[in-house]
Amino acid sequence: MILKGIDREQWGSVAAYVDTLLLPISTVRLTGKMLQVDESLFIDELANDLEEKLRGRLLLLPAISYIGQNPEVFKPYINEIIKEMANSGFTYLILLADRAHAAIMEDLQEAFAEKTGLVIITHTVEQGEQEGREAHLEQAKDQLYQKVLEVWQNHA
Repeated sequence: MILKGIDREQWGSVAAYVDTLLLPISTVRLTGKMLQVDESLFIDELANDLEEKLRGRLLLLPAISYIGQNPEVFKPYINEIIKEMANSGFTYLILLADRAHAAIMEDLQEAFAEKTGLVIITHTVEQGEQEGREAHLEQAKDQLYQKVLEVWQNHA
């Protein structure tokens, strides 16, 4: 399910089955009025694909886009979001991010693993070169899907 596309009545009938949140996180660069959003679009494609495959158990949240040179500035913000989600009643949170946020994702996973009942699944991706993009995208989709299934199967 996609958060933007559900109403209260619809949510009420499926909420009991949805135990996983998916939060895409990406970097958007604005340099001299040139938008650099390729990685953001790549992450959006991965998130939408995963939501489609796991519809009924997963809720896709609106993406967070970070504009800035220092990902460490972003860390307190994402910390607050995770604290809120830890009390939301969901079991799993998937953080799907670009490589610029890889270190932050690892720190967050460690910081929240023992403090909350929320199982945080972090997955970082790199878009790669335009040549071979489709093959790389398919591989990235499969890796993310397999990772989530593995956590679901192994978490008791």
